[in-house]
Amino acid sequence: MTARLNIQLPSDRELFRAPQRSQLASLRVALMLTEHALLHHHDAIHCSTVPALGDSRPQSLARMLLVRLRELHALVDAYDRLLVCDPPTPDEDDEIDF
Repeated sequence: MTARLNIQLPSDRELFRAPQRSQLASLRVALMLTEHALLHHHDAIHCSTVPALGDSRPQSLARMLLVRLRELHALVDAYDRLLVCDPPTPDEDDEIDF
């Protein structure tokens, strides 16, 4: 079985501005492959993270892992989007009076 995964890799220009994006891309690929393998091995969970009555221990663990994988994937995506943004100019980066 061959899975089609859409993997967005940063360009050279993006890597020059934020080299840590390469590590985020590696982490994103690992998360996608792990999720795919988890769903392939535990096909009874059908992408559902809600515990089902009669789940075995491995299925319950697979559901918990699936939730955490998706949360980590969302965090990686959010951090990557933050790195793409232009840094604030000195005019926009005002001091906050406390």
